[in-house]
Amino acid sequence: MEALLSQLNPMIPEIHTQETPQWLVTLTPDTMVGLPVPLKEILENSLYYPGSGLDSKPIDLFAGNVHSFVYSDMGETRDRFFQWAHPESLAQVDQIHGWRFIGGTRIALPALYRAPKPWISLLRERYISELIMPYELAEPFAEWCVFESTKDNPSNKWATRISILYICDEASLVYEALYRAHEKTPKILFLNMFKNGYGPVNGWCTPAQPSTQVVDPFYRHVVGGSTSNLPELIAWENMYEEPNWPGWDNVLATIPTSDCMPEIRLLSRAND
Repeated sequence: MEALLSQLNPMIPEIHTQETPQWLVTLTPDTMVGLPVPLKEILENSLYYPGSGLDSKPIDLFAGNVHSFVYSDMGETRDRFFQWAHPESLAQVDQIHGWRFIGGTRIALPALYRAPKPWISLLRERYISELIMPYELAEPFAEWCVFESTKDNPSNKWATRISILYICDEASLVYEALYRAHEKTPKILFLNMFKNGYGPVNGWCTPAQPSTQVVDPFYRHVVGGSTSNLPELIAWENMYEEPNWPGWDNVLATIPTSDCMPEIRLLSRAND
């Protein structure tokens, strides 16, 4: 992984490596609990990972290019998230390696979403009804955590700290009520097309399947006819098919991951 990171960060000029922002450096466990959540800073130049599960790969690959990671998944419980985020726990899940937990706080979803509760409830119900769910839904929650790089973490060349906002909720709703409602845009949208049931089986991350021409709900909700609040870059991981999000046609880089996993294509919009 260290060799991969040493190639990745300096060799993608479209994603400039940045120093850890001051707002993140100065955070302490006390200020995370006692002060308002710095939502503007968390969303600015962030990576959004819909249907993330408990996958640390975007952190391994892009820490330093971005310092704030926003995850969303409807199937992970708070307990499983806690195990993932705390390496000292006797976890039964893969954990975040190379990062030490500094502090965290629970956030009420209404404090994150800039929208009336009835609208959120209706949107959540409508969006979920369009999906083929491979698992039971967990109770919605939000956790915000900050991590510090350990000495053996190769990412500490570029990032001393990272922020993770984890939201258990429907991914399209999170984008609408968090990014779009706050007039923010993720720098990178990470799409893992075969993880957590979001593969070609239900068309969740694919705009149109050749056999059925089913329009993907997430693509329709996030992009639709809008020209604003769209992700700058897409990191596309799919072992089944080539990238086919209309409008993101420039392949900036192909990032190797491992022998058993597909490469990740880094895509930008054709007019950028």
